[in-house]
Amino acid sequence: GLRRLASRIATRESALVIPHSDLCSQWPDVLVEEVNKLGLPAVFDGRWLVERGALMSLEPVELDEAQTLAEMTAKILKGADPGTIPIERPRTTRTTVNLATARRQALSLPNWLLTTADSVLR
Repeated sequence: GLRRLASRIATRESALVIPHSDLCSQWPDVLVEEVNKLGLPAVFDGRWLVERGALMSLEPVELDEAQTLAEMTAKILKGADPGTIPIERPRTTRTTVNLATARRQALSLPNWLLTTADSVLR
């Protein structure tokens, strides 16, 4: 699993992006612990995982997602072919950083990240 993946990652400059999955929902503490053991920076998709010890999360703001979905639905109801509507990324994201985890991993986080993050857990 994760250890085999880590052995394939050659440099310390590498990082992991952990998208939401059943693993996150069913065993969040195990997942966070195992990812942290790898010693690589990892970005998850929810603050709740950062509160459990993950390094960082970057998640779309739900209200923004709902608004985007409503706009796309309105276009379809007005006759637009769904296949012609471009896929849109979330316009707004929320960033949470866990400084205790960064210290345990001996990571020095840039000031711009700490000053622009929505939440910094100490």
